[in-house]
Amino acid sequence: MGSTKRMQSPSRKKIVVSLCWVLAASVFIVLGFQEIRLTNQLVDNGQCAEDTVTASRIMHSRRQTFEIKYTFQVPGSDSFYTHSDAAGRTDLWFVLPEDQWRLATSKGHLRIRYASSNPGNNAPASAPPNYLDPWAGVGLGATIVAIVALCWFKGRKE
Repeated sequence: MGSTKRMQSPSRKKIVVSLCWVLAASVFIVLGFQEIRLTNQLVDNGQCAEDTVTASRIMHSRRQTFEIKYTFQVPGSDSFYTHSDAAGRTDLWFVLPEDQWRLATSKGHLRIRYASSNPGNNAPASAPPNYLDPWAGVGLGATIVAIVALCWFKGRKE
């Protein structure tokens, strides 16, 4: 008589761990696409304003980075804005090339490009759009989902 293999149902632990990984991956994917949307918004309808450099630093790690913090006002508004990200964090450091950093810190100001519909979405006017970081987040999230899916399919065949 041939033996029949019974397919085991996944354990509760495997389900919970898989859901946690998929949830974490979803955060990377959603924030990545949100950052891409904000970058496109800034590129498509960015307005310019002058900022005030509020802090500067040189970071020494694998390579030197030149960073600033800034604040600015939109013409006709009493609100102040700083560099922020898709997660809603504000007053963030922005990395500049050394020559732009030296110019900004010596003058104490820099031209900023902001989205007129959302001035919290802003960056130095001279900075190129950054698509690499958000796509890396999307790729990481997609990789995590693929690994979880492969583990599930492998487990079902055994």
